[in-house]
Amino acid sequence: MHLFSVVTVSFLALLVADSYSAYAQERDRSKIPDDYKWNLSDLYPTGDAWKKAEERLSADIPGMNKFQGTLGSSPAQLLSCLEYESSLAKEYSRLSSYASMSSDQDTRDSKYLAMKSEMNQIGATLGAAVAFVEPEILKIDKTTIDSFIT
Repeated sequence: MHLFSVVTVSFLALLVADSYSAYAQERDRSKIPDDYKWNLSDLYPTGDAWKKAEERLSADIPGMNKFQGTLGSSPAQLLSCLEYESSLAKEYSRLSSYASMSSDQDTRDSKYLAMKSEMNQIGATLGAAVAFVEPEILKIDKTTIDSFIT
C-alpha cells in the first residue's frame, strides 16, 4: 500500500512537471506576452523596411572601390573611407541582428532563415569589399600618418 502511494505521488509530480514544461516552452508566439518578446521594430518597423535597407546596403557596398589605392593621398580621403566603412558595418550589424532575432523567434519560418542566409552572403561581400583598407593603411609611412594626425 505504501508503494502504491509513492508511485501515485511520483506520477502526479510528473504530470505537473510536464504541464509546467509545456507552458514554459510555448511555441505559439501570439500566446506569449509582449513583455517577453524582442521589440524588433526598434531596428526596422516592418519586414519591408528591413528589405529596403538590405537592398540599400547591397547597393552601397561597391562604393568602397572608390577608396582603394587612395588612402595615403590625404587625411580627408582616409577619413572618408573609414567613415564609409563604419557606416556600412553599422548597417550590416543592424540588418544582421534583425534577421537573426527574427529567425530565433520562430525557427520554423523559412522566411527568416532566408533572411539570415542573405545576411551571411552580404557579410562575405562586405568583408571582401573592405579587405584592402587595413593593408593599405599599414603601407602608408609613419611620417605621412603623423602629418595626417597633425
